[in-house]
Amino acid sequence: MKASNSTSSFSEPYESKPLLRNRQGKSEEHLPPTTSAAAMWWKSMKRWPKEVWLIFLLKYLESYAYFVFAYTLILFLSDEFGFSDEEAGWSYGFYGMLVSVYGFIMGSVIDTLGPRWSLTGGMSILLVSRLVMATTYSTHVLAAVLFTVLPIGGALGIPVMQIAIKRFTEGEDRSTAFSMFYVIMNVAAITAAPCIDAFHRAFPRGIALALAGGDVHITVSSYRILFLTGAFVTALCLVICLLFLRDPPSEPNSASEKAPGQLFQEVMASDGFWRFLLLVVLLMGVRVIYRHMDATFPKYMVREFGPEALYGTIIALNPLC
Repeated sequence: MKASNSTSSFSEPYESKPLLRNRQGKSEEHLPPTTSAAAMWWKSMKRWPKEVWLIFLLKYLESYAYFVFAYTLILFLSDEFGFSDEEAGWSYGFYGMLVSVYGFIMGSVIDTLGPRWSLTGGMSILLVSRLVMATTYSTHVLAAVLFTVLPIGGALGIPVMQIAIKRFTEGEDRSTAFSMFYVIMNVAAITAAPCIDAFHRAFPRGIALALAGGDVHITVSSYRILFLTGAFVTALCLVICLLFLRDPPSEPNSASEKAPGQLFQEVMASDGFWRFLLLVVLLMGVRVIYRHMDATFPKYMVREFGPEALYGTIIALNPLC
């Protein structure tokens, strides 16, 4: 069984190179005076293979679907299913925790399938999950999807994209690619948040549908319409994965033939892993604050300023700044 780069990076830490460093190893002081950071970025971008740009497109589309879901989930649970503030908050937090838990468990699956088929499987699961979330009126079905298949699809989504970026690039190209990867996420957040306000303004009462020859009438709320847009962009991601994306070249590594148990022991014995874990723990408070704001700020705005409050536009100021 092959080991993914996400695992091997703990035992063999990646040494980041300075951004302004050319292929021959010359530092910035040896470069011509006319060489600027922007020029180095441009040269690096031209060296990226097309798959990196496809990953960026997937990142934008999937991030849009995620932010639309994350910014509206609490209100959706309370308004559509009658969840209390505590029930909606616990559901939001438990879902987020399960994404990390399933991601840890699915590591060996990602190793076996590779980035392309992992993303294909993840997008397929997310597509079905988001369609069910947008159409179900059953609390039991909602809970089953929210706590099982939806976080599994999330674990096979954006984290796998990071592995693909690492395998498709090297050196300073990798540094610039990961920087752009983060920029794409912010652009998606800036796009998704105002879209929430736009859909609430366009469909304040939802869309009334007549089914079964007019005998059955249902109303599709603006929350469900937003979830459907997320399902639509997920379908686009699935098409891209199936038709255009290829697996990155495998890197020769002696650890690729080791058993998962042996790899796990090596990771646990790695000083680099524990330093990384310490950094994650130290930054956890900041992460918690941001996710807490995603969950509570929309409901706060609606209660304080009414249902027409443009909370999405205000949320967009954070990634914009």
